[in-house]
Amino acid sequence: VRAVEILAPEWISIEEPLRHPTLHYAGRVDRICRIGGVVGVLEIKTGCEERWHGIQTALQAMLAEQIVRVPARLIERRVIYLTGLRRFAVRAHEDLRDYLKAERVIHRVRVEGLVR
Repeated sequence: VRAVEILAPEWISIEEPLRHPTLHYAGRVDRICRIGGVVGVLEIKTGCEERWHGIQTALQAMLAEQIVRVPARLIERRVIYLTGLRRFAVRAHEDLRDYLKAERVIHRVRVEGLVR
């Protein structure tokens, strides 16, 4: 609650199922919002930061494109890590290589036949 009070997001979408029109994958973006007038995806997690979280938020930004009509690479990607009672940390994912990694994951899953 405190993190949301501080960030003051304007919610656009919460947990809406989306499907990418050309890459043919689907998911639920945790939160699509505007913070300080900037469009972004906001993931809320318990536990520690993981390297793959940047890939996850890139995939979410790619899904969010169709709702906000902003290219994924211009969508801010943030994670709120709930670290304990009344404690949290906000991290921005800014590495554009996350998008290349995300596309490789989609391709790899498709080649291995896990998605039809």
